[in-house]
Amino acid sequence: MKRKTILFIILFALTLLFPLICIVSEWAGYTFVVRDSIPFAAGTTALYAAVSIFLMCVKDKTIGKVMSIFVSFLPLLNYVNLVFYNFKTGSTAGGAAAQLIAAAWLIFSVILVVMYVGSVGLKVVFLILAGVLVIPASLMILFGSIALDTVTEKSVSPRGTYCAEIVNSDQGALGGATYVQVYEENSSFNVGSLEFRRGERTVYVGGWDEFRWMELSWKDDGILIIDGTEYTIK
Repeated sequence: MKRKTILFIILFALTLLFPLICIVSEWAGYTFVVRDSIPFAAGTTALYAAVSIFLMCVKDKTIGKVMSIFVSFLPLLNYVNLVFYNFKTGSTAGGAAAQLIAAAWLIFSVILVVMYVGSVGLKVVFLILAGVLVIPASLMILFGSIALDTVTEKSVSPRGTYCAEIVNSDQGALGGATYVQVYEENSSFNVGSLEFRRGERTVYVGGWDEFRWMELSWKDDGILIIDGTEYTIK
């Protein structure tokens, strides 16, 4: 397999990595949570940029017709990647910055299309599509990051089976909310700043800033008490 083909496969793999993590984790019964999105975005972007720059510096930019079609799809796939970034990081600290970092992939992919796709018609069609999607992508980053969810308290059940956390959702001029989420602590795991939570669900939704006086405790391993009211978790 030619070196250029391998490098383009790496770009495709990086572009699809985040969406696939989201899809596969949901399929497996886990909720995928990104607590600190900037390190993940910065690390993958650095690798994407390095591979892209190497391809830009290659003298022979001839690729086959099939590969040309795949390369043409790179900008559109990067929009898909950005949508998943917005969905998962829009309400987290540093979410907007992470999305802006990921948006840089679009610039590299457009340059690669210009350099490597020989068919003028194919090149024009996909570049026009990429240009048209710039506006909705910008609006998505701008307005998708208005809310900011902050975990203010965590409480693990007596036997370590469940974890409950109080989340303050600050939505700016729109107000906000306070909600309590519960997930299976003993079946969840972390990979760096990425969390995979089993059986996550919201058991309580209240008013904004309510977390300041909210009381959270466990009666036993399967009953959570929120401000004196019992919630059966099992």
